[in-house]
Amino acid sequence: EEAREQAQELLDQIIAAAERRLSPRWLAPEHMRAATWGPHLHRWGSAFPAAPLLPVADSFVPSARVAFCGDYVESAHPGSVEGAVLSGLATARALIALSPRPML
Repeated sequence: EEAREQAQELLDQIIAAAERRLSPRWLAPEHMRAATWGPHLHRWGSAFPAAPLLPVADSFVPSARVAFCGDYVESAHPGSVEGAVLSGLATARALIALSPRPML
């Protein structure tokens, strides 16, 4: 029970920090948690990528100077925000590795 309470406290802190950083200035903080606006954001067909997903090996082609990232790239979490973020981070790491000078 104590572990659950600690996890909930940590989750509340993360959500509060995200609300401070990500919520538009015109949106009241209490509306960030309300389900009155959120579900409407994913009512288009493109929100759920159809198979086949883009293979990771094809998502980064340095010779063509092109990289693709997002929830449509093969991962353990396709079609999700987590999958998109992880794909973006992997692409960023690949770009940094190719950089001729150190990145901050």
